[in-house]
Amino acid sequence: MDREQINPMLVASVVHAAQRCVARCGGSVPPPSSNHLRDLAAFWQSAAAVVGEDLAILVALEMPLGSFGRAGYHAMSARVLGEALHIVASQYLSKLIPALSLQILPRADDAIDVVVRGDGESEWMSALEEFAIAALHQQLITSAASVRSLHVTLRRPLPTSTLTSRWRSFFGAMPQFASSRSTIRLASNCLDSPLRTADAEVARRMNDTAASDPDALRTRLRQLVRAKLNSDFDCETVAAEVGLTSRTLQRRLSEQQITLRELVAATRIEVASELLRDSRSSISEISQAIGFAQPASFTRAFVAAIGVTPGEFRKRERV
Repeated sequence: MDREQINPMLVASVVHAAQRCVARCGGSVPPPSSNHLRDLAAFWQSAAAVVGEDLAILVALEMPLGSFGRAGYHAMSARVLGEALHIVASQYLSKLIPALSLQILPRADDAIDVVVRGDGESEWMSALEEFAIAALHQQLITSAASVRSLHVTLRRPLPTSTLTSRWRSFFGAMPQFASSRSTIRLASNCLDSPLRTADAEVARRMNDTAASDPDALRTRLRQLVRAKLNSDFDCETVAAEVGLTSRTLQRRLSEQQITLRELVAATRIEVASELLRDSRSSISEISQAIGFAQPASFTRAFVAAIGVTPGEFRKRERV
């Protein structure tokens, strides 16, 4: 996959929304000549020169539900916000914008960080991160009942010609600009907030592949675990979540030579690795965030899985 190419449908949706914003300002900007990141960056810069530094949030507001095609409908049909976010992170974002990744990282203070990370440190990449954060907020987070952002950070520079109150009004919190990463912080219980756009029939059809495709089933199970790392995962409850009987789930996992318990443990270690690499949380805080009662238990599990202690892993990854 060429990480410099963006999904053509997404490019068309973004360009049309940006052109409408430009037209309202009395201007005109030609569309990009291709779906390459370089050409979209040039288009974005020209549009921002007409509209202003708040182009990302204006484009996000301009894009109706459904602008992201199957990805949008699948995510919006999910029952709760956590499920929707994990659908985007694990199944779609890398296909829409290969240069971006999405992580949902738990914190020890009953909060989670929704992190959008781009390839490289360029100003254009920080603008792309800002748009992705704004689109997630507009398309999913505002569709969840009683959810508000606790804190927002953006890698983009502090605006110099546009009132920052525009961002406060959009996100419901004043972003911290020029940050090291682009994130939205939410209370952990927000992941269980029902979506107003939930549609059980659409979700069932979108998730049908999980019943027969081993890779899709494992991805779906990892989504469930990451959404509730502190939960106890019994086979019957998990099977019901993916539309299978407990016996069928056990058989499907056995065919992949893994048990549900092993999958849960591996997913917790995967999240722990992300937190050790990408957050400033202490090892004790990470242990608590991923569902271990004692840091010593976490350390033993981490060493068994990775071969080094959490502290050694963090030092190695940050060199």
